[in-house]
Amino acid sequence: MGTGTLTFQKRGKQCVAYVSNVSSVAAIEQMAHALKSAGLTHAGIPRVTYCVSGLPEIEESAAEADVGMFANVLMRRVSDGKLYGLLIHAPNMSMFEAVENEGYRVTQGDGVAVAEIYSDCAGEEYTFHDGWLQGSSTQGTLAP
Repeated sequence: MGTGTLTFQKRGKQCVAYVSNVSSVAAIEQMAHALKSAGLTHAGIPRVTYCVSGLPEIEESAAEADVGMFANVLMRRVSDGKLYGLLIHAPNMSMFEAVENEGYRVTQGDGVAVAEIYSDCAGEEYTFHDGWLQGSSTQGTLAP
């Protein structure tokens, strides 16, 4: 089983609904058509997605971190110049440098590493553009 999304659109605004236990892309497409055919939504459904996930069993480390904090890393796709982002939750604070009047920025070296990892996953080349620390912590200080 996988996870699906339904993108509802009305008057130019979009909202995404997540659907658990989806068996196939055909099933989520069928659900979209059924919701509309039954008159249960006034919105259009211009996009659906289907994803099957794995269980890589990657354990959390003992370091203090909060999943409410994240590194927002922007990368540029080389083929067309478009920007894409990746949020890395509970980031290792060593990937940031404090920049006066700007806050915590992703270091060039770590940004390049993220872009290379993203490139490998996507099967095409991305370059690091920019990155910074965002979010809110329930643990207090953000000092590295």
